[in-house]
Amino acid sequence: MSRSEFDVRAFAWAKESAATINRMRPEIMPVVMKLLEGWPCDESKAHVSGIDLSEYGENKTMDVSFTGDDSWADFGVNVVVRNGAIVDSYAGD
Repeated sequence: MSRSEFDVRAFAWAKESAATINRMRPEIMPVVMKLLEGWPCDESKAHVSGIDLSEYGENKTMDVSFTGDDSWADFGVNVVVRNGAIVDSYAGD
């Protein structure tokens, strides 16, 4: 098993990605709500549960994960953002 060194730039990426998500929230949340249609999830409980920044240093791509309360069970929604634009979204359990 090989281990890669922690890239200290990730601290700056986390700050940048948080600012981008906050700025884009009005665009992101309708995408999340659309993917929740037909699922018995309490939409009002949607919140960011994680951000994958593994491609952020290479091309400013982040995969933002959303989840909710117990009504969501293991259902999740992801919105992929690259350079400040939504490029993909998906959901599943």
